[in-house]
Amino acid sequence: MKYNSSRNTVFVDVNAVGASNEKLKCSFFYNVKHVGKLDYRLYYYPFIYAPVKAGDVIGKAELYIDNNYVKTVYITADEDLNYGG
Repeated sequence: MKYNSSRNTVFVDVNAVGASNEKLKCSFFYNVKHVGKLDYRLYYYPFIYAPVKAGDVIGKAELYIDNNYVKTVYITADEDLNYGG
């Protein structure tokens, strides 16, 4: 049986409160070998409060193959988010 190899970085913009930017750029990375349909579900708050440092975990993505849970990877901030108005 032939398997698929899926390797990807997914980018997510999260609304920011109390910061100079209105959006915080975030991402997660996965590398999975699988047979079947790969899907993911994102779990994060609809907004985040400043300050945030690059690399801070702001949520998670659960990976599924044919609706069966495989693993969790973390969504992290790609940039610093400082106080500002």
